Amino acid sequence: VNLSYSQFIMVRVEPGDSVHLVIDAQALKNKDFRNAVTFSGDKAAFNTEYVPAFHYMSDLKNRDMYGSTPNDSLPLAEYKAAIEAGVVQYGDSLARYAAAHKLSKPVTELLHRQMINTMAYYWLMDYKMKTENPEATIDKRELYRMPVFGLYDTRHFESDEMFAHMLDTYMAFIYLYNPTARKILEENPALAAQNSLKALE
Repeated sequence: VNLSYSQFIMVRVEPGDSVHLVIDAQALKNKDFRNAVTFSGDKAAFNTEYVPAFHYMSDLKNRDMYGSTPNDSLPLAEYKAAIEAGVVQYGDSLARYAAAHKLSKPVTELLHRQMINTMAYYWLMDYKMKTENPEATIDKRELYRMPVFGLYDTRHFESDEMFAHMLDTYMAFIYLYNPTARKILEENPALAAQNSLKALE
């Protein structure tokens, strides 16, 4: 639910759902997301948990994640280690929040997927874009294949738009630095829409 360019409320729904929101403008202005929105209808319990948790963890990401982006000149092995450490650190923060607020497993898992998609998009893209050696960039595609990101986990498509952004960036690097894949895509453009990554790698 977009209220302005920089202010929005994330709501999870499925086809056929009917959901009703009552928004407290003052609480929203004060960033009191626990009291800013009252849900009724389908997914009411899920969204009541999810909305304040999403904004809390987003603030944590904005404060800590972007300020602690690994040095993009690190060797590949060190950069991967820094990413894994970041995932663990953020996961610990999420676990503490989930325990303190008794979050359900579906909400906690969704927040975790959203976190790793954001990390994958911003951290991996920056590392690649600041590398001038095309051959090195090919090697660094393995960052996207790190188990912590679950590149082929279809549940990511249910998470948020960050997975689509990350996937688009990964596909772009496959296209740019893999001549065979580029030829396949040019001859069969529908493959990109079908998410046929394994056919291109």
